[in-house]
Amino acid sequence: MGTPLPPNEPGLPCGHCWGVDKTFGDGPTPKVITLKFTGWKPGNYWVPAAEPFLLSPQLLQQTTSPCYYQLFTAGANFYFGWSGSNTYCEITGIGTGRDFFYNIIDSVCPRIVPNGIIAPTYYAAYDGQVEVSWNPEDLK
Repeated sequence: MGTPLPPNEPGLPCGHCWGVDKTFGDGPTPKVITLKFTGWKPGNYWVPAAEPFLLSPQLLQQTTSPCYYQLFTAGANFYFGWSGSNTYCEITGIGTGRDFFYNIIDSVCPRIVPNGIIAPTYYAAYDGQVEVSWNPEDLK
């Protein structure tokens, strides 16, 4: 069965995405979000040990600001953030320093972000997308 997911709880309010007339509504901002990856292709700097990270959802926690989440593991560093004008996502391989995923899109609070890396030449992975989720019921 795998390791149980930690319970989520309300985090610091992210005013870009949560609140009256905001994309995600008036509920609380989650302290933890889940990133799920689909459609990845290995690039020229592919690291086979990274495959488990790309095949399983990753839990990122609020850190430096209410709209910014990150996770540091032995295989990769994960960053995700929403701002007032764009959305940022980056996954970098430890050891190689090569990106698996990178994009800044001019969209506020999307839940699906395409990979901006579209060729294998200088990267660990390319193509695909990341989907952000959380369970609102956990935040009540």
